[in-house]
Amino acid sequence: MLIWLDPSVLDADLNANINATHGIDCIICSAHRGEHFVIGDRHTLIELQKNKALSLTSRAALGHIIANYANLAAFSRTLATRITASHNKHGAPLKINATTWELPIETIGQIGISKAVLVAENLNDAHLFEHAALQYKARGKLFGAISITKLGGGGSTTPDCLNDHVTKEKRWVLCISDSDRLHPEQSMDLTAQKCAAIAATFGTVCEYQDIKAREIENIIPFKFLEEAIPPTHAYPWDQHCKQVLTAAPEAHEYGDLKSGTDLRKIFAYSVGSPQKIFWINIANTLQKAGNISLNCLAGGTCASSKHGQPCTCIVIHGYGEKILEAVVDNLSKRTPQKSCEMIKNDPNQEHWFGIGKRVFEWGCALPRIRS
Repeated sequence: MLIWLDPSVLDADLNANINATHGIDCIICSAHRGEHFVIGDRHTLIELQKNKALSLTSRAALGHIIANYANLAAFSRTLATRITASHNKHGAPLKINATTWELPIETIGQIGISKAVLVAENLNDAHLFEHAALQYKARGKLFGAISITKLGGGGSTTPDCLNDHVTKEKRWVLCISDSDRLHPEQSMDLTAQKCAAIAATFGTVCEYQDIKAREIENIIPFKFLEEAIPPTHAYPWDQHCKQVLTAAPEAHEYGDLKSGTDLRKIFAYSVGSPQKIFWINIANTLQKAGNISLNCLAGGTCASSKHGQPCTCIVIHGYGEKILEAVVDNLSKRTPQKSCEMIKNDPNQEHWFGIGKRVFEWGCALPRIRS
């Protein structure tokens, strides 16, 4: 993450204020290790480099930043997400706006600095988000490295994992999770609501973002999904692309792409509920367009259930629980540049690179400085 050294840090007596001295050392050494992107105005950096109360490592790193100041300062202005490190203004981290926090160097000196943390529901999700960030960086030909600690929260226990790292360990955390929305107007589920509440806690450095569709699978670029579809499901996927996406594209965003969405599931929703209304409308739209034949739609009941058989009226096909894992595996086998080329004009580009930008800005760091 970008850490901006506010000019007020020059007012700290680094010979007497141990916490302030350690705080500035922590900040600058994090840039030396390639964990954060540290900069300030040129005068502030030059004056800090002269201060012999700072470690030799910090002063050498400051020299590197000053020598490359023009390029680093220009790039820093493109990053919205940042920490402003100041002196003697307040004790706890203060959220200035949606993407900016202010922390006293004394507080940083007391708790130290580690890499920013990315908390997702599981590690596959976290790896996928990192791939989105790498592709966002490649597409924009952006400077810097991505340095972030990835954690899997364990699905429903994600709020507990997030709370531990934000409020107990005082880490700087970006959390992204599924919303499990079944229709466009649905609110976040309970897990997402808990995560959002933790991120809003006073005195923390945390951002929460939920997936606006049902799950992460629903916003993966189509080309990445297509190459991950097992051969046994190639025909349903072809029909999905030719028929469902043409007549009812919103069905892709809120359908269950792992297990599928059939009429039996839709009929099971509460009468008059928004999700039932939404999915009955989807089914009707697909049937009227001649894309699918749903034998039980008019009757409102699943005939197969009477005989204990699986529902055969498929609205959205499922492609298996391992689909996301397969996508991550494929992305790991080629360069981010090549993946970017594959998804030009993809309908899910906006979703994909929106996540990529958030992860990139939270993990943005100077390349490790070689002493």
